Amino acid sequence: MHATGTPDWITELTAEPAALVPGDAWALSWDGAHEGVVVIAQVHDDFVLGIPLTHGEASSTEIPAVLGEVAVTLWPQAETGLGTFLLHRRLGRVLGDAQLREMRRWAAGRGELETLVPGSGAANVDDLMRLLQDYQRRCFIEWPSETEVTIDVNATGMTPRQFRDATGLDTERVVDLWDGHLLTAEERELVDASWTTHASTIPTRELSSPDVKLLVVELCEAAGTSEREARNAARSAYALAARTDSVSERASTRAADTLRLLIQDAHAS
Repeated sequence: MHATGTPDWITELTAEPAALVPGDAWALSWDGAHEGVVVIAQVHDDFVLGIPLTHGEASSTEIPAVLGEVAVTLWPQAETGLGTFLLHRRLGRVLGDAQLREMRRWAAGRGELETLVPGSGAANVDDLMRLLQDYQRRCFIEWPSETEVTIDVNATGMTPRQFRDATGLDTERVVDLWDGHLLTAEERELVDASWTTHASTIPTRELSSPDVKLLVVELCEAAGTSEREARNAARSAYALAARTDSVSERASTRAADTLRLLIQDAHAS
């Protein structure tokens, strides 16, 4: 499954499911649209450092490489932090560990190239600035955003019944919030800000994994929603899926099964 706007040279590459490994190239997407390609430089809990990769001739400030049988260009000066939820398809291995370290040290002015060589084209500052701006925009795509928060049950110092009485929310909704569902904008106005926390929890991390990206994209198409709306719907349904007998105890399986249930519901409606 390809994102809209994916170039032909990428669609022709065979994708293989894999863990996140530095040196691998991944296609990015958000809201069903292609958002470029990066080579992973470092892997963190919920984001990666990615080096932009483009199709075409490298200049003297870039590094030529090969992806599959395609000549590509690496832009180490434009390395950017990106949420793991942007990773759409693994495209293959580009650099080994030693080559990756060599290129990053060279780009930072801390070492020389030994096994790699720069491109032969003239350096183009305008192209680099455009690329930096493109990837800085992708860097600021966040899920969950700062406004997407949950109730910190311990911070309230209340039982669910006391919280219901204090806020006027109905019992069923309070139970949902106690299970980790996101607060709506209207609900955020009813509660003290000190009772909330950013929605960075196990469900969020599992639903940010590239392992479930294609299921998220499928849910967007089936339900006709944005990727943010699909992810938030899956996050809200996660607690219910965790209590379903047919679902594995493994959190990553719960995330995938949650998405599959929502896709089925969307097709049925």
